[in-house]
Amino acid sequence: MLMTMLRATLVAGLLAVLALSGTASAEPYAPVAKDPGKPTIAGQEAGYPLEQMMLQATAEMVPDRSAVEQPPYPGAVIVTAQKGGPGSSNDVPFVALPSLVLHTTDDVAKVVAFYVESLPGWTRYDYFGMDYLYKGSGEFKPMEKSGRETPNVFVMELPAAMRFHAMPDAKTSITISYK
Repeated sequence: MLMTMLRATLVAGLLAVLALSGTASAEPYAPVAKDPGKPTIAGQEAGYPLEQMMLQATAEMVPDRSAVEQPPYPGAVIVTAQKGGPGSSNDVPFVALPSLVLHTTDDVAKVVAFYVESLPGWTRYDYFGMDYLYKGSGEFKPMEKSGRETPNVFVMELPAAMRFHAMPDAKTSITISYK
């Protein structure tokens, strides 16, 4: 009787280990910027508490890597995340895609080159000197319905006023809109 119970326990334990080994934990899309614990950009100290709250909220909204077709830029960190949802532009309704904003210390040209190489079949679009890559080759207008519903990557030079205390030396902002 004791041997039967031991065998049953051993078999149950082995099955549990096998079940757990088949379910690897999800990998986040990219790391969230780390709160430095104090303001790091002179003249922008007043925005630091808001940044702390945004980073905390963002950490809860980072999707799994497998949920986003566009690859994360190497070394970039997420500074904000937004859920998708209904919206309208010029009274035309649309459902905006969720998005992530990443910052990097690399320059715009290097980031754009990475995405051009990483997303074959995507179309590059210059919008008033700002770089977009979007899925497909149909109509794409960044500030209208097609720009809100089409997966895309938007790369721009990061103005000093938009830098985060978590990455004060960032040069480039990358916005990923994904399905």
